[in-house]
Amino acid sequence: MRSITIKVVLDKYDESKGPTRIYLKEESNIKKLRFFYESLKDRILSSSSLLELAHILLGKKTRTHLKESGKAFEKLANMLGGFEALDILNSAKQLTKENIEFLEQHPTEGKALAPLMVSLSKNTRVPETKIFAAMEKIKNPQEFITVFKELVSIAQTDHAQYFINALTLLNTHNLNTDEVLPLLKDAEHILFVNQVLITLAEINPSLITLPNLVNIVKIKSLEFHKLLENLCPDQKFLDILFQAEKKLSKEQYFWFESLCNNFKKAGWDLYPFLPTILGGEIDFFSASAATAKLIKLAVKPEHLSLMLHTIFAHSNESMEFVNAVESLQKEGLDEDFFKLESAPEFARELAYALIALQQAKCYEVTAKIYISLNPKYALGLAQFWIQFSKTECPIATLRPLMLKNPQCASYTAGVIEFLRKHELHNEKNISTICHAKLTNHALLNLLNLMHEEKILNETSLDLVLSNLAFTNTLYSGAKCLANSKKLDISNFDALICDPVNALAMAEYLGGKPYPPSYPSLINRGAQDFAIIRKNTKLLCQGYRQGLFFPEMSTEQKDSFEKGRRRPFAETQKEIIIKIAQYTGNQELEEEVERNIAQNALVSLGM
Repeated sequence: MRSITIKVVLDKYDESKGPTRIYLKEESNIKKLRFFYESLKDRILSSSSLLELAHILLGKKTRTHLKESGKAFEKLANMLGGFEALDILNSAKQLTKENIEFLEQHPTEGKALAPLMVSLSKNTRVPETKIFAAMEKIKNPQEFITVFKELVSIAQTDHAQYFINALTLLNTHNLNTDEVLPLLKDAEHILFVNQVLITLAEINPSLITLPNLVNIVKIKSLEFHKLLENLCPDQKFLDILFQAEKKLSKEQYFWFESLCNNFKKAGWDLYPFLPTILGGEIDFFSASAATAKLIKLAVKPEHLSLMLHTIFAHSNESMEFVNAVESLQKEGLDEDFFKLESAPEFARELAYALIALQQAKCYEVTAKIYISLNPKYALGLAQFWIQFSKTECPIATLRPLMLKNPQCASYTAGVIEFLRKHELHNEKNISTICHAKLTNHALLNLLNLMHEEKILNETSLDLVLSNLAFTNTLYSGAKCLANSKKLDISNFDALICDPVNALAMAEYLGGKPYPPSYPSLINRGAQDFAIIRKNTKLLCQGYRQGLFFPEMSTEQKDSFEKGRRRPFAETQKEIIIKIAQYTGNQELEEEVERNIAQNALVSLGM
């Protein structure tokens, strides 16, 4: 209110007052009002002056339109919400500077506001001034009282402080109370909303908008504002974060925060990778650990972007990838990390393969391309390349041949190395080994065993290489003989002449499945031999007792035999053999397993 307003009212009163007041005594309340006006120093009344004016107005007990003084006082009272509003506040002892100032700003709503203001003062958990300030940002004036009622109700709740703080912050950034109030009321976690708004105000106030608030009120995680603190996002990435918030678990939030801290510590730009990080399913724990380790490696700047891309695109293998990068770096081969990037799930194999080539002085372009053609078996291919190179074998087709069966490369390399060491690596032997498709160490173990027992020579090697289809069985039979110290050239010849029955022959010659002093070191092939034989006998016993096959009539048997073109009894025996041969652990060749079961069945007279 301006001080001139009071002067205008007083002047109007002076023009209209009766002769009694002109020539005799001035009305006491008018006298107080006039003195108040004359003592005013400012053109605009302060809240203290408004409160003093309210007390002067309430001092007039006779409020009638019949007197000019009554008209003057009513006019001023209406500018403060009206006498009824002032009386309500005064009776409740709530005639305060703040309340009077609020009424003066909204005089036409005074009658409705006053009782609400009294209610607010009695139960509020936040300063009334914050509520009044929020009411200054109303887009639709018709909603004024409705909004104020809602704020009074909210101010009496346990979460009032967070709610009003959020509202105040939104008002500060030019959002209207009546527009944001419905959104804030629907927020599941107003504490989270308040914290997010505070963070946005600190890092990027331009993001405090009504569309963003629609998403913010849906936030359920307290950790969300930590993402904002670390990322300082623009609108594009804030939209990504809103989508990610729906997916991330509490644990993922923790590791993502750790990931952000890693980037901040290293001075790396996280933004190019955010769509990948937050747009899909990544292993946050592994990616965080991988980036933390990458910081320590001090990689070349020109390599960094591609390494980080690989970490996030293949997060499950990211730690293995970084460990492989470290291995290459220690050997001065960090320029070849591009080989790892092409197959990060096999990064360790590729790194070890590259290191093996370098240490063997085979670090040439052709060799590096060769091992990269099948990263899963890169180390085996490197070992094969190295050993084959040392043989100086002229057969050019053997290297491509190994690429067709890369799973055999490491086993083949081991045998070639053995042959080289014992000067048995002629062209024929190398070619035979490369064509053998070795899938385990049985052949190498057999050759080592023969060497230890001094029965390995060109002739015995030829015999072994002629029976590569039964390497597992021959090794198990030879090992049983060695356990009993009975592996000599004569007994070896007995095994090799009938490799399918090598284990039965070893048993006959006194071989044992384990060393006398170490029964736990049982040979697995010999163990399968015993298991299959035992289970065949058990199945035969059950068969004889009629446990496995239902009784069939003569007509049914005839029909069955006609369809199968073989006797019904033979079919039953064949079933027993098939079941028995698969009861082992597949340590022997399939033909050998079947032969063991068949021999056991025959031994029982079936």
